[in-house]
Amino acid sequence: MARTSSLYTQLKTGELQGVVLGDSAYAAETFLLKPLGAPKNEKETRYNRAACGARAKVEHCFGVLKRQFHILHGECRYEPRRPCEIIVMCCILRNMAIEQKEAEDYDPPPNYDGEEEEDYICTPDEEGSKNDVARAKAFMQKIIEEYF
Repeated sequence: MARTSSLYTQLKTGELQGVVLGDSAYAAETFLLKPLGAPKNEKETRYNRAACGARAKVEHCFGVLKRQFHILHGECRYEPRRPCEIIVMCCILRNMAIEQKEAEDYDPPPNYDGEEEEDYICTPDEEGSKNDVARAKAFMQKIIEEYF
């Protein structure tokens, strides 16, 4: 999630309540759940399994959408609002295909090598103030203790 996005700003300021599931490349945030580097106990292991499993499902969905709708595989050179509309429409069409029990065997786009592109923001956990990192880690520990 880009730090310049409105979603990031709304979550960071508390205007919007919720959490985002990310991967370990993201910097620590008080609204971000990401896998732990080395789980120390059974609760952390269960949390990691759940977080990684959920991300795998999301990545699978992105792959299905990219295979069915080639426009999602390449670069979108439109004003920022337009790609959002395209993605929403692709999701609607995919849901309609699921309701119609349409198969997932779509031709890959030309020059597709089978690898999904990774669009992650890679920043180290230590980025930001020590207080921010400490609050983010406390948030994750609270979630782990309460739900896992």
